[in-house]
Amino acid sequence: MRAMLSGLLILAPTVALATETPERDELMRELRARDQAIADLAARLRTLEDQLHTLQQAGQQAGQEARELPKPQSATATTTADRASKAAAEDIAAQALSRTLVERGALLLPEWALEVSPSVGYSHNQTEGLGLATLGGGFTTVTTQRLRQDEALAEVDVRLGLPWDSQATVRTPFSYVRNAAVLGTGDNLVTQDRGVGDVELEISHQFVHEAAWRPDLLAAFTWRLPTGSDPYRSDSNGLATGQGVPGLGARLTASKSLDPLVIFANLGYTANLAEDKAAGHVKPGDAIEAELGAVLAISPEASLNLSLVQRFTGKTQLNGTSLSGTDRVESVLRVGASAVLGRNTLLDFSIGIGLTGDSPDYQVMLALPVRFAL
Repeated sequence: MRAMLSGLLILAPTVALATETPERDELMRELRARDQAIADLAARLRTLEDQLHTLQQAGQQAGQEARELPKPQSATATTTADRASKAAAEDIAAQALSRTLVERGALLLPEWALEVSPSVGYSHNQTEGLGLATLGGGFTTVTTQRLRQDEALAEVDVRLGLPWDSQATVRTPFSYVRNAAVLGTGDNLVTQDRGVGDVELEISHQFVHEAAWRPDLLAAFTWRLPTGSDPYRSDSNGLATGQGVPGLGARLTASKSLDPLVIFANLGYTANLAEDKAAGHVKPGDAIEAELGAVLAISPEASLNLSLVQRFTGKTQLNGTSLSGTDRVESVLRVGASAVLGRNTLLDFSIGIGLTGDSPDYQVMLALPVRFAL
C-alpha cells in the first residue's frame, strides 16, 4: 500500500505537467502571433508616415511652383473672364453718374473712347444805374440807364480717351451776344456780335487713383486760341465773342466716392497773355476759378448734381496801367440733372443762378454727349 501511494505521488506532478503543457504552448503561440501583428502594424505605420511626409514635401513644392508661375487656364476661360471684366467696366462707364462726372471734368474717358458733346445755352443779365450819355449837339450828361445783356451759346466738345490715364479735349464755341441799353433820355442803344468764340485745346491726366481716404486727382492744362472776334480791334465798340488774346490755363480736380454720392472740387488758374492792339499794349486780367460740387446717383440711368462756381478776374492793363472797373467777381450756383437716353447717349440739363452783380442773372444749359468706341 505504501508503495502504491508513493507511486501515485510521483506520477501526479507528471500528469499535471502533461496536462498544462498544451495550454502553455497555445498561449505562447498566441503571444508570438500578437507580437508579430504588432510588429506588422508598426511597420505599416512607418510606411504610411514616410508616404505622408513625401506627399507633404510634394505639396509644398507644388505650392511654391504655383506661386512662382501663373495659374494655367484654358484660352476659353481667360477670354470669358476678360470679356466679363470689360463688360462690367463698360457698364459702370455708361452710367449717368460716371457720364456726368466726365461732363463736369472730374473723370476721364476710358482708353480710346471718343465722345462728342454738343451743347446749347442761354444767359441773361440786367443792371440799372447811372451812366454817361451823349445828347444831340455832342453834349454829354449823366443819366440813368438800364442795360440788358443776352447771350446764346452753342459749343461742341470733342473728347478722346488716351493711354496712361489721359484725355485730349477740343472745345469750339459759337456765340451770339446782344447788349441793349435804355437811357433815361429815351434813347435805345443796341450792340451785338456773333461768330466763333475762342477755341480751347486741353490735355488731362489722372495721376492719383482713389483708395481708402485718398481721392482721385487729375490735372488739366489748357491752351486758348484767340479765334473769336477781338474786343480791342479798332472798329469794335467793346462787344466781342472772344477774349482777344491767347490764354494758358491749369486745373486740379479732386473727387471722392461716398456711394451713391460723389463730391468733387476744381481749382484753376488762367493766365491771359499781353498783346499789342490798336488801343495799345493790352494785358487782360488773369482769372482764378474754384468749383465745389456733388453728383448723386438716383439710379444707374439718372443722377442729380449741384455745384458752386466762383471766378475772380483781375483788372485789365492798358500800356501798363490798370483800368478801374475791369475786375470782376462772378459766382454761380448750378443745379442739374442727367439721364441716360441710350447705351451711348446722355442728356445733361442744368440751371445756373447768379449770386453777384458781375454774374448773369440766370443761365440755362443743355448738353447731349454721345460716346463712340474706337
